[in-house]
Amino acid sequence: MSVDTQELETELLDLERAGWESIAARNPEHYRALVVEETIIVDDEGVHKGSDLAEKVGEIPVRLGIKNIGDSKLIRLAPDNVVLTYRIEIEFEGGGGQALYASSVYARRAGAWRLVFHQQTSIPTPEPSKDA
Repeated sequence: MSVDTQELETELLDLERAGWESIAARNPEHYRALVVEETIIVDDEGVHKGSDLAEKVGEIPVRLGIKNIGDSKLIRLAPDNVVLTYRIEIEFEGGGGQALYASSVYARRAGAWRLVFHQQTSIPTPEPSKDA
């Protein structure tokens, strides 16, 4: 991986981390600045517009924190279009948590990276062994 690609992966992973932190803080401003009119979000609840996500951030009923974010990979589709994938583990206030695989497509517009697509998939928690 080239230095430029590594730096870009770090920059975009920082944007993703800031997004999760804005969700944890229930602050929609990060997503209002990051999404564009055509942004699509896919999650366990369905398909949404990016602007819907920005508005929902302030209404999330449970507080969460980032436990771990990593295992990231970046693919350049074109000079100004990339896919970033990663794994994230979040913790819920009061106990429990969730692990997710996430993929985001970014496009550089007017010199800034904008989120045009995001999908997250829950990673099932293994059931305890019956022999334990």
